[in-house]
Amino acid sequence: MRMRTILRLPAWCSGPTTLSHHRESHTTLGQLAQNGIDPSDDRVHWFTLTFNNDIAILKKAMALHDALAADLKTTLGPAAFSTQCVLQPIPSFFGTIGARKGGNMLGLDAVKTNSILWLGTVAYKDPDHDKVAHKKLEKSFRELEKFAKSRNGMSSGSISIMRTKRRTHSSLTEKPTWTL
Repeated sequence: MRMRTILRLPAWCSGPTTLSHHRESHTTLGQLAQNGIDPSDDRVHWFTLTFNNDIAILKKAMALHDALAADLKTTLGPAAFSTQCVLQPIPSFFGTIGARKGGNMLGLDAVKTNSILWLGTVAYKDPDHDKVAHKKLEKSFRELEKFAKSRNGMSSGSISIMRTKRRTHSSLTEKPTWTL
């Protein structure tokens, strides 16, 4: 018997209800980005970093996140922001498969070791918090990058990205403007 797995999306998602339906539709990246906007109207700063799968680096990432959250509680107030620290495994075989297929747009074919993609974010509503939120998150990013380098944890295929996303619109009915 052949089984088929269908991904059911949450009710709040305005997109297609199954993955198989989504595959059949023709959607541009711009449409996906526009449809993926959350309704929270938060301003978000985010950084990513790719490093070798090393428990010491992972522990450092978590410690830096805890310190960032504590610092922001003092600076912005405990109810004025939210943070995320995401650690996504990138197995080395992703790079091998990508290289075999001619590469990929993310550059994963250059990642030769089992790696971790770290994503750090700070979200908030008050535009007056822009500089502080960005500065404090960037400090965590730089410290994590420095620590990973000190452990030879940044392979030649490591990816470092620093981006700021600020959504500027006054209501959910307007089209948002993204600054990257």
